[in-house]
Amino acid sequence: MKVDFQIPADADDLLATDANVFSVATFSDVRRISEYNLNDMIADATKTFKDGTEISYNSTFDVFFSLARFFGDLSPTVQKATCSSLLSGMQWFGRTLQSRLPEMNSNSSEAQLGRNCLKMYTYLISLIASHQEGEAVKPTQHLGGATKKTKKTKSEFSWSQERERLLAMMLSLLQLDVPKLWPMSCPEEQFVNLITRFAYVALENPEVVKDKDVMHLLTSILGLMVQKYNHSLGASTAIVHLLPHFEHLSHPLASMLAAFAHDFDSPAVVTDVLREIAKMDNSDFVRDASGSRYFASFLAELATLVPELVLPSLSLLLPHLDGEAYPIRNALLKMIGAILTTQLRADLTPNMAATRDELIAILEERLVDVSAYVRKQALQVWQQLAREKAIPLKQLQQIVPACLQRLEDKSSLVRKQAIAFMTTIMRCNPYGDRLDSSSFAATLAEEEAKLKALMVDAGLPVDDAGTTTTTTSKNNDDSNDEADAENKVKAEEENEVDDLIQDSDTGEQSDVEAAEDSTVADEAARTNADGNDDIKEESAELKQQRVITAYLRDAAAFSRALDAAVPLVTQLLGSTTTTDVTEAIQCLVVATEFKVCAADAGVRKMLVLVWSKDAPVKQAVLDAYRQLFFKPDPALFKTKKAQHGMVAKSLMRLTQNATLADLSSLQELVCIMIAEKELDDGVLKQLWDVVAQRVPNMTVAHVQQAVIVLGMAGKAMPDMIKDNVGLLVATGTGPLAQETLLLTRDVCIALQKLPGSKRITSRTKPQRFPRDHAMFASFLAVIKNAVTSPIEGFIPAAEQMVNMVFKMAEQPDVLLTPFLKEMTECVMAAPRDGGGGAVDMTTRLTRLMFVLGHVAVKQLVHADYVLLELKRRRMRQEEVDAAHKSKAKTNKQKDEEDDEMGVGGASAEDLEAEFIHDVCERELVLGNTLLTSYGSLIVSVCVAPHVFHNAHLQAAAVLALTKFMCISSQFCDSHLQLLFTILKSSQYPQARCNAIIALGDLAFRFPNLIEPWTDHLYARLKDENQQVRLNAVMVLTHLILNDMVKVKGQISNLAVCLEDNCTRIADLARLFFSELSNKGNAIYNVMPDVISHVSHEEEVTPEKMKSIMTFLFSFIKKDRHAESLVDKLCQRFRTTHEVSHWRGFAFCLSLINYSDRCLKKLNDQFACYHDKLGDEAIYSSFQDIIGKASKFAKPETKELVAVLEQRINKCHEQGAEGATIAANAAKAKKKTGSKRSSGRGRSSASVSSSTGDEDPAMHDTDDTENRVTRGGGKRSCAGRKKAAANSKKGRGKATAKQQQQKQKRKATRKHGIRSSQLEDSDDSEGDGDVSDFEVSGDDFSDSNAAAVDMLLDESDDEEEDVNVSRVDRKRKTVKSRRQRALRLIQEEEEEELGGEEDVLLA
Repeated sequence: MKVDFQIPADADDLLATDANVFSVATFSDVRRISEYNLNDMIADATKTFKDGTEISYNSTFDVFFSLARFFGDLSPTVQKATCSSLLSGMQWFGRTLQSRLPEMNSNSSEAQLGRNCLKMYTYLISLIASHQEGEAVKPTQHLGGATKKTKKTKSEFSWSQERERLLAMMLSLLQLDVPKLWPMSCPEEQFVNLITRFAYVALENPEVVKDKDVMHLLTSILGLMVQKYNHSLGASTAIVHLLPHFEHLSHPLASMLAAFAHDFDSPAVVTDVLREIAKMDNSDFVRDASGSRYFASFLAELATLVPELVLPSLSLLLPHLDGEAYPIRNALLKMIGAILTTQLRADLTPNMAATRDELIAILEERLVDVSAYVRKQALQVWQQLAREKAIPLKQLQQIVPACLQRLEDKSSLVRKQAIAFMTTIMRCNPYGDRLDSSSFAATLAEEEAKLKALMVDAGLPVDDAGTTTTTTSKNNDDSNDEADAENKVKAEEENEVDDLIQDSDTGEQSDVEAAEDSTVADEAARTNADGNDDIKEESAELKQQRVITAYLRDAAAFSRALDAAVPLVTQLLGSTTTTDVTEAIQCLVVATEFKVCAADAGVRKMLVLVWSKDAPVKQAVLDAYRQLFFKPDPALFKTKKAQHGMVAKSLMRLTQNATLADLSSLQELVCIMIAEKELDDGVLKQLWDVVAQRVPNMTVAHVQQAVIVLGMAGKAMPDMIKDNVGLLVATGTGPLAQETLLLTRDVCIALQKLPGSKRITSRTKPQRFPRDHAMFASFLAVIKNAVTSPIEGFIPAAEQMVNMVFKMAEQPDVLLTPFLKEMTECVMAAPRDGGGGAVDMTTRLTRLMFVLGHVAVKQLVHADYVLLELKRRRMRQEEVDAAHKSKAKTNKQKDEEDDEMGVGGASAEDLEAEFIHDVCERELVLGNTLLTSYGSLIVSVCVAPHVFHNAHLQAAAVLALTKFMCISSQFCDSHLQLLFTILKSSQYPQARCNAIIALGDLAFRFPNLIEPWTDHLYARLKDENQQVRLNAVMVLTHLILNDMVKVKGQISNLAVCLEDNCTRIADLARLFFSELSNKGNAIYNVMPDVISHVSHEEEVTPEKMKSIMTFLFSFIKKDRHAESLVDKLCQRFRTTHEVSHWRGFAFCLSLINYSDRCLKKLNDQFACYHDKLGDEAIYSSFQDIIGKASKFAKPETKELVAVLEQRINKCHEQGAEGATIAANAAKAKKKTGSKRSSGRGRSSASVSSSTGDEDPAMHDTDDTENRVTRGGGKRSCAGRKKAAANSKKGRGKATAKQQQQKQKRKATRKHGIRSSQLEDSDDSEGDGDVSDFEVSGDDFSDSNAAAVDMLLDESDDEEEDVNVSRVDRKRKTVKSRRQRALRLIQEEEEEELGGEEDVLLA
């Protein structure tokens, strides 16, 4: 072959005849040839192959070129035959080339032939591939839009299979010394591009990337092209071009680059790619969000695979940290993390150590990035470093607090990662498995004392502030003796375990193992590597002590950082985000396992989440308590008995200092564990052993805790309580009960879990004990004897004893009647002063009052039980009577009898209910009963606080009184005034607290009686006592949200509580309004009254008002509500003259989200507030309105916004000028006053009388200045008359032109007043809430006119006061001033008329 085959840019170029280059001689349009003939053509061409060089013949190449040119139009059979024939020829050519290539000369004709054949084969394959790869990425759509999958036969063509065969064949050819075919062993660029184009096009297909074999072939081909064919620059360019367009190539291309570096000795490609990415503009990443994500994924994967190659080029990429595309910043953080964990750990040179510190500083800086995604990624990188133990100890003390500060981040994504970091750093900490800061502090103090003693013995100077830090600070940069120091550290730690961590727990060995970590060893080595002569002379013991002290100091600082973070994690338990709660639970579990301080408190607070309706949260709580309390470690507790004992002690410990909410939650947890078989009978048996005192060294507190847990378990296992009643009674009334009645209380609670003691219904038969049962006598005796005893816990024990009696005894009222008499005798019989070991009379009366009140309210509950029991018995009797009747009656008769029985049953039920109601209403506390006599005693104590002057007694008496009032409406009505008097006037906060709580119950019991007194309930929101205010907020919240109290204007008092000094009150108020917002338009309906009330409250500062209004207006969501509020607030400007009120209204207007209708309403009401815009605060609020409206206004509304803004700015400028004039007038007034005081003029009274009936106060300088400052002042009709009179007096008759102008101004002002009044009346009629806002009839205001009038007044006064010799000069001055004032008035009136006309036209 004498001519060269040049790779064409286009396939049609080969059809052109050129004697100097190879061209197609015979081109066949295979689309018009039958499949049979095509197969014959392929077979004939294949037969010509002997050594593969036959492709260079026109007879052979032309056939394959024609087939490849229209490859897509061929049948699958022909396509498969074409590829097979080409592969056959390439195999022959490969064998031939392999045998001849070693002896071939690049300038020989043989080399030319081989070169041409190679290019021809390559070209034909690329021609076929370019078509097939394009077709491969197109989805095959069939009818219905679904992709139809068909099963391929063996004879059908499969490009995926042929692709792999062709790539494998091409790779085998390229692995030969192919460059030898070209002169100077330099293949032409077109040949290289032909092969690489095929590879890059194949990579665009996602299915290719999933095929590992094909990816290996492509990587090998491209690697060879980079290694042998100088494709390094082309590869980097192609990769950078592909990345932003194909998501699936991020990781494969990174893996390919890593293969280039490792397998093909071409690391420069990695550098070239990173350099190209570094040159890209940040704006490109911002515009192409998806492309930036693909680049980010690529960079992160590349840093993971070849961090050693990324590190030198990292500095080129770091400027992108300042870009706006957060995915790129995330990728850079991942790259830094990969480098720090693999390349910058140990054996670092000073330069590398400095690089590490810089990268760590960058990571720390990104913790406060503006993007939450970047902050999240930074925390994830820190977790990675913590797991790999790649955080140097000298930075650990700084990094941990910085990361834990993100627990308060506003983004839940960041908070989740901050919690995860805390969990990771605890699990991977270098200080052991016990992170108790108090333990570390105690051990550190001991070791520092030892260090000081050793330094004194060695004759070294001792500095209390730096004895243990000087050596550490000056040795951090020396690493020459690192290996020796590491060995020393290990030996020292092995010998000084007891000194490092003084603890007897099983985690001691873990401390030593953690201390031997490589990071700790490196830091400790730097601590001990010192070249100074003084340090070299130190003894080995002193050096060892320095290491121990430095280690403990770091450990103490680390544990203190965790201590500070635990409360933040605990706070996240109340988050509304599920991930926050679940992550916080897991973190607290880990903190408890590592003995972090305050972790136990967090675990106790998470217990309430057992009631959560969110299934993941509830499950997380159950799993946490299983792990901590119900599944002991078998390695530590090897026997079942030991494990049961551990669980029992854990449950008992949970009851210590537990609140009522904690105990309720713990009871639910215990019941769940019993239901799930997590609480073994062995645990309960050990608890019963504690109650029976069969376990040594058990105190009364331990017995009490065991009784509490058993009472909780009794809810799920009531038969267990039934089997141990005798033991419980003996415990609750025995010797231990003499020490504390709290044990009696807990035993009574446990006994109430007996079977049949649950709330009965009309169908259940009650199971009660006879009233002469010994159990009741024992408990009543204990309470009766304790009434005069100073023993603790009387009131809670008496409460639960009464509950138990009413719940379990038959005829409890009969049982308790003699008990009350005997108890009263004990109270009266004991010494009055409390001598003889008894408590004083006040305490005894307090206890008696409590018991009386509780018995009374339980009597009311018992009445409901009696009603249910009567109903049950009546229904049972009816069933028995019905069973005895004859069955021979007809169905009709049966139906009639059933109807009669139904009517009769309903009548009987009503009679029974009426009977019980009459008993409660007239007999329990008003009839001839024991409670009636005690009622007068209670009232006597309440009405005489000066006699019974004890806070506890008064509180108990008020509580008892309210319980008596709950029984009878008559008793309640007769003592209601007394109760509200106590609520208002009692000097005892506890009594007022009880009263407000009881009134909440009375409002449910007798709402009609309490409704007239509602104002007094709201009044307690201003009580001086914090607890009273708190109770008032809770009670009113309960009543309002349950529709027991109507929402009226008094609710504004609750709005004031939003800024209460007590955080809890403010939080409850916020919760109230949040819940109220869910009840229709409740907040909108009261908003005008709230605004009015809050603005008039003296204790509400402007800052507090802004905060209150900002919160309340956040609930105004509907446009029609916003429009109505705009109208009402604008009208409010006319109802007050206080600047502070105007400012408040303007601020409220700025809080509204303005729609088109709201803007129109604001513009229509411009006359209401235009004269107030001179005030800077008001003007600022309206500027905020304009700014907010401009952002979201529609195009057709922007013109209205612009007009409104122009009007507001104009009025503000006029108001500012008026304020300046008023200030000058005030100065002139002051000067005039001084002249009058010297006796040179007449008094102000005479001047006032000469002006007519005007009020002299109108001339007051301060009032004039205030009126002008508020918005330019109001120019009333009387002021205008005064100005005219003064002008007439000063200069005589006015000219005809001035008279015409004056008449014109009057007509204009009358027209303006009438128009505004008419507009106001129309608006009021449309609103429907005119009663809330009364429109004032003030005249149209003009700040400049008012100021000019004032100047004229001053001029007249001065004219009357001057001497006769100065009259002419003064008159000239006054005349000029009047002329200037008239010009100002005329110009202003013309401008106003023009503005009004523009508005009307618009």
